[in-house]
Amino acid sequence: SAGLLFEIVLTRIFSATIWYHFTFIAVSVALFGWGMGGLFVELAHLSKWKRLGAAMLPLCSGLFGVSLLAFLLLFVSAPCEPQKLGLYFAMALVPFLLAGMSLSLAFDSYAADANRLYFADLLGAAIGTLLVPCLLGILGAETTVLATAVLPALACFLFLLSGKPPAALWPRLVSLLLVVGLTVFAALNLSNGFVRIGRAPTKALYNVLDEDPARAIVFDRWNAYSRISAVGGFKDSRLARMFIDSDAWTDVSKWDGKYESTVPLKNQFRFVPFLFHEKPRVLVIGPGGGPDVLLAIAAQSSRITAVEMNPLVIEYVKSCGAQAGNIYDYPGVELVQEEGRNFMSRSHEKFDMIILGFVDSWASVASGGLSLTENYLYTSEAFTGYYDHLSETGTLVIIRWPVDVPRCVANTFNILSARGLKPAEIGSRVLAVAEWAPHKEEPVQTFFMLRKSAFPEGLAERLLKPYPDCHRIHVPGLASISPYAELFSGQVGLAGFEDRLTSKANPVTDDMPFYFAREKPYGMPAFMTKLLSIPLGLAAAAMVVVIMLAISRKANRVHAFSSIVYFSMLGIGFILVEIALIHKFILLLGHPIYAICVLLFAMLLWCSIGSLLSRKVSTERVRRALLVVLPVVAVVLAGTMLAVPFAIEKSMSSAIAVRIAVAVSMLTPIGLLMGMPFPLGVRYVRNIGGSVPLMWGVNGIMSVVGSVAAMVLAVVFGFNCALVVGCLFYLLAILPVIAWKAKV
Repeated sequence: SAGLLFEIVLTRIFSATIWYHFTFIAVSVALFGWGMGGLFVELAHLSKWKRLGAAMLPLCSGLFGVSLLAFLLLFVSAPCEPQKLGLYFAMALVPFLLAGMSLSLAFDSYAADANRLYFADLLGAAIGTLLVPCLLGILGAETTVLATAVLPALACFLFLLSGKPPAALWPRLVSLLLVVGLTVFAALNLSNGFVRIGRAPTKALYNVLDEDPARAIVFDRWNAYSRISAVGGFKDSRLARMFIDSDAWTDVSKWDGKYESTVPLKNQFRFVPFLFHEKPRVLVIGPGGGPDVLLAIAAQSSRITAVEMNPLVIEYVKSCGAQAGNIYDYPGVELVQEEGRNFMSRSHEKFDMIILGFVDSWASVASGGLSLTENYLYTSEAFTGYYDHLSETGTLVIIRWPVDVPRCVANTFNILSARGLKPAEIGSRVLAVAEWAPHKEEPVQTFFMLRKSAFPEGLAERLLKPYPDCHRIHVPGLASISPYAELFSGQVGLAGFEDRLTSKANPVTDDMPFYFAREKPYGMPAFMTKLLSIPLGLAAAAMVVVIMLAISRKANRVHAFSSIVYFSMLGIGFILVEIALIHKFILLLGHPIYAICVLLFAMLLWCSIGSLLSRKVSTERVRRALLVVLPVVAVVLAGTMLAVPFAIEKSMSSAIAVRIAVAVSMLTPIGLLMGMPFPLGVRYVRNIGGSVPLMWGVNGIMSVVGSVAAMVLAVVFGFNCALVVGCLFYLLAILPVIAWKAKV
């Protein structure tokens, strides 16, 4: 439980202080630490510890708790900078290493009861998933780390109480003092806040604070998928600027709540899309501090629906009250706390304007920080939903940067050509303009507009006339820049369109929702490729040590190597399947919090029950049971992969309780089956005299490889591909089982 809590909180801390890119490596460090714990136990020649193995459990557990405290104190002692990345990961590795040593010692000392141990391990991890949103929301990230440290300290105390023979009085007193001390320290930090994450010079939040001494943080809260900080003290029309994970921002404007005060806003370039409609019905997805809601009020919109997912954003804006004109309580404004795609799936209303203004957080999602900024709001399927919810003259408005226009055009071309529209007809419904001509990839405010019907001839040209400096990327009836002119004239298709651009411009789908992965040829940025090489290099080095240890052992080398292959396949396969399934179901549940509370919890819970059920398999039948279970896992996974899109389509518009029930029911058979192979394998290895800590290490180390593979496969080929490869690894795990002895 403590291990999973720290892993997820660490991804949140790294996302808010360094950059969201590095959260993935934090997960890899966690997995690597778990595996290295087993390897360290083996390197210490556990044969000499046979009588002390169980006695080492309290020490490793207690040190795990102390290391969490030490990590936090060291991390907050200086400004957070990406240049210190190696140091941060080395610091984070120590707690996971100690946790891995504790668990590998437990599995080695009580291998005969591996099924119940694995059940307790996974059940604890499942409980940890439920604790994450509660603790982060109530305590904040820093105090959550301190509260997490109490758990392994408590484990230390329980190990000492249950030891045979019982431990001496003084170790038990020391462990009890550690539990009490960490609890008191966490409570004091919650009330006084003396341990707080330091400044992050590369983050916009701190740059804004440094620009003017009068500015200060007036709101700072965490939840399971973001840190929301609001800075006040501006001397212009801004009441405050809200930052998501210290960087992506949205302004809250000073407003007296009167329509007359919004009239000057009509002179802003951001008001241009409203010029195409008279008193429109407006849907704003991701309104944040409310700038687009305020513009819609200025346009005298007949109805404004604002769909905001983050409750902390809503909480702060509402707390501004009359200073912000009570914008979300303004007559005609309906505020809905929900994820945009899920709202669309249940709404039957038609809108004259659907607006997405800079809707992204540049932060990792809560499902483990394994994302490369996947965003289901910008996929072809999302565009289809927006398009179908437009009135006959309605317009989808996406406000972003010039570099985003090619992907928006590709999505549009993809969905409308499938409906039989010709390139010229598609071009007549698309408008893309930037506030001014960008220099290279300069971030200039840019509109992409998709109209349900063709733009009236001459309308766009007339409405844009007051803005002579605006950069016309594509305007119906006027000349377009290349390669948009060639695409909408039919001279080239989407492939030729992308060839003429320096970045990828293929349509984005729900299976590959990596809208921001633009780098050619595969979408993987150069820095990410280098970053991924770090965990892969560490895993390769660790596996060399594992193989050398296996060669040095006197036991049957054929069985040693076959066991290494078996646990390697499980490590890769399990994490591939877990990551792919969680991301598949995020779209169904529609909120990052449910990825933790439902998906990961259900997966781990059913796996723990599966482990407990497999305890009924006798030692003599372990090999035979695995030869049945492994192919069944692959078959059930394949069936689930085919069923998930159908389940999402049929139940996405249902109530959240129904969608949760659908997700849990589909994860049940998978979890039950996937919880069996590991403890059964541990029992077999123990019975033939093999090294359980070594196999624990192999499983953890290869999970690192699996997590990297899941990310790369998802970005390049999609999550379905990652799931298929996960199935293949479970099938490949049959081969080493065949090489095992039929009787042990």
